[in-house]
Amino acid sequence: MEKALPAGVKVIVHTRSVLALRDLDLLERYADNVRLHTSIATANTLFSKLIEPRVPPPQVRISMVAKAKSRGLKTGASISPVFPPNRYNPDVYRDLLEIARALAEAGVDIVYGESLHPRGENMRYIEEALGFKVDVRNWDYIAEKLFYKALNEYGLKGEWIAERY
Repeated sequence: MEKALPAGVKVIVHTRSVLALRDLDLLERYADNVRLHTSIATANTLFSKLIEPRVPPPQVRISMVAKAKSRGLKTGASISPVFPPNRYNPDVYRDLLEIARALAEAGVDIVYGESLHPRGENMRYIEEALGFKVDVRNWDYIAEKLFYKALNEYGLKGEWIAERY
């Protein structure tokens, strides 16, 4: 990035890590060409530990984009993957509202959303971690409606990335 940003390359740094905080001075110097994004799958701490065991907690990632925003950077987030209701996270809409509230407080500029993708080995790994089958039939349509409803509650701009299966 030390070469790309001075050359005028526009960059979106999208991460579940918070290591981007180490580069805020560099990113801030080229704020017109940078947007810092993070992904949040859930605000539910227990569920997050099950599906994202090796990443910082959602609140820490949201704090990262809030700090970047306070330093003049454009910021965004992806709420993904949005899981169907399950025993660890039964009220998906309430979860989305909690995420939307936190992102609005952080001042993010844009929010993307997408549902859980049932392709490749993805579902096997997830179902092993959770200990039950996850039914995603028609979930993308339902999740999209809940996503926009939650974003509208907090005046956030967003875009759903459809995965019709």
